[in-house]
Amino acid sequence: KKSPSGKEAVILITGDHGEEFYEHGNLFHASSLSHPQTHVPLYYRFGDNHGIAQYPICKMTCHMDIFPTFFHYLTGEDLMDEVLQGESIFKANRWPYTVIARFNASRSPTEFCIHNGSCKLVAEFCNLRDIFSAKSLKVLSTKNCEDENLMKEIGIVHDEFDSALERIFSK
Repeated sequence: KKSPSGKEAVILITGDHGEEFYEHGNLFHASSLSHPQTHVPLYYRFGDNHGIAQYPICKMTCHMDIFPTFFHYLTGEDLMDEVLQGESIFKANRWPYTVIARFNASRSPTEFCIHNGSCKLVAEFCNLRDIFSAKSLKVLSTKNCEDENLMKEIGIVHDEFDSALERIFSK
């Protein structure tokens, strides 16, 4: 703030993963899709003097959104929408979900969650050997933001996640 260009500075602070220390029986990162491991600190600070006058209220962002956001901020246009998988936090109609995969060593991840900001669906592919030829998913759980289990009703999956599943798995 003391330097002349400080008010124009763009700053990002993050970690590469969340971590837990045996809260849920795990000691290593990416070993589960629990709240401590899926809620990674991500702080954006944008300078005062720029063309994007009004910042949207973005409730959820992920690491894939960093570069689309920076390019959008610097150019004033959402140039990376067709190039990168993430979305700018300045985008007017952002996709309201984040997808997080569980680490699976050198193999493709078989377990993942879809988070919508208020609850998450945890699922795995039914064909664990070759997820790319899997024809179905097994729902492992539905949880709220505090990782408390929600009722095991298929209606929750349909109400909260049908549009996300359709977008991710449509042919």
